[in-house]
Amino acid sequence: MRAGRSPGPKRVPASGPDARRLRNSSFAFGGRGEFSDIDSRRGGATFAAGPPMIVRIPGLLRSYTAGTEAVDLAAPATLGDAVGALDSRFPGLRFRIIDEQGAIRPHIKLFVDGVLTRNLAAPLAMPRELVIVGALSGG
Repeated sequence: MRAGRSPGPKRVPASGPDARRLRNSSFAFGGRGEFSDIDSRRGGATFAAGPPMIVRIPGLLRSYTAGTEAVDLAAPATLGDAVGALDSRFPGLRFRIIDEQGAIRPHIKLFVDGVLTRNLAAPLAMPRELVIVGALSGG
């Protein structure tokens, strides 16, 4: 590729697993090769242009996601935006992650690209994966 030129628009296959994944997700394919979240215009959350972020849902929260193990989201600007987008798709999920004071519940750990993150307002620079981990206890 020559310096100063973009690679051009990405091609979306008309059929196959990639096309089905895009059709079944909440993403719309933009004309310039960028993904954009359709719901972000309504919810007030900000999303960075770029590839989607994969959110891994733990088994203890899958009853809120109808058994879904992984969810694609448009790259959120903050961790709070990611949790808000999850709650808009799966009502009630946010309350299981965030307490009444707006803090992450003590038994929940959020890892962004493998790094433990506790600040919901911290900006996320092109996140690729959010893993939600719930602590197990008992005796």
